[in-house]
Amino acid sequence: MGDDGRQQEDWFIFARTRRAAASFHENYEGYDTYDAFARTILSNVQLVKYVNEPPPCHAQIEDLRALGFEILDRAKFARAVRFRGDLFAEGCMEALVREFADNQFEAAGKGRPNGTKQTART
Repeated sequence: MGDDGRQQEDWFIFARTRRAAASFHENYEGYDTYDAFARTILSNVQLVKYVNEPPPCHAQIEDLRALGFEILDRAKFARAVRFRGDLFAEGCMEALVREFADNQFEAAGKGRPNGTKQTART
């Protein structure tokens, strides 16, 4: 799932079609219609039980594990998985932007209003 080409972020969404996944993301995040795009990673997925409601819905880590995704170190990556050699990390760009903003606020003596932790990245 991406947001209009300006940001390349992964979002884990179950839906019957790519457009349904993109539409779900747009509605959930408050984007305009056609601001998001999706690509198919798996098709015809049928879980006995979804952690959230039935599709379209956000896939949870437990759902992805049940489908054979490798769950990566959550302490480092929050929601990141590997599947068939591809790495998917949900919302990394947004997290980096918030951390950068907090670094700027902190440097100006205004604390960390987004509540991020400072890391060694510069």
